[in-house]
Amino acid sequence: MIVGENKVTQSMVKCWREYWKHNQKSLHTLGNNIAERIIIKKGLALEYITNIIKEHFPNNKMDFAGMQRQSDAHELHMDETGTDRKFMTYTLLIPLEDDKRIKTIIYDSFANTNEDIRNRMMEFGEIEQKLSFKSNLGAQELSHTAKHYKTGQYYADTLELHGVFEYKLGNYVIFDTNLVHSSNNWTALSEWQGKYKEIIQVHFQDLDQRL
Repeated sequence: MIVGENKVTQSMVKCWREYWKHNQKSLHTLGNNIAERIIIKKGLALEYITNIIKEHFPNNKMDFAGMQRQSDAHELHMDETGTDRKFMTYTLLIPLEDDKRIKTIIYDSFANTNEDIRNRMMEFGEIEQKLSFKSNLGAQELSHTAKHYKTGQYYADTLELHGVFEYKLGNYVIFDTNLVHSSNNWTALSEWQGKYKEIIQVHFQDLDQRL
């Protein structure tokens, strides 16, 4: 997990917002209206992203770059650009909001697909007793994620915590696509109910790390 502090300028944020404004015809909806997204394909908006990645991974291949307006909190998942990967794959998140109560929570648990995660949660549901607690963010931050129907234990609390990234305008985070991660339940905050958060989300390969 790499955190870039005070690396994102106001000019960059303004550029991405302008890109959204001028490319709304290409907007598409994700999932069950969980988010709206515009792919960033060209111009200064893409160049800014490219330069951030190159600072850490000079020999890379970008798979996807987009600006997203997200209206719901994500469940535990991995990013499937990493499925059956041949090179190391990473996610870059750049928050366009300035509220440290909005977070991305990342665990030291690897998965090749989201089906792998669903299967693990089903197995977790069949265990009668509580497992050892390895983290304790379930009730505090992840009340929207899976918990045991009988014991009330959150599946997330059985996973080792890798790190928590708080949304601060000017910062970004890069992490392994295949680590299980999730939004915290930011939609429960009174100020954010009925609203959306904006982020830049990018997936890329490090061509110097063949697997």
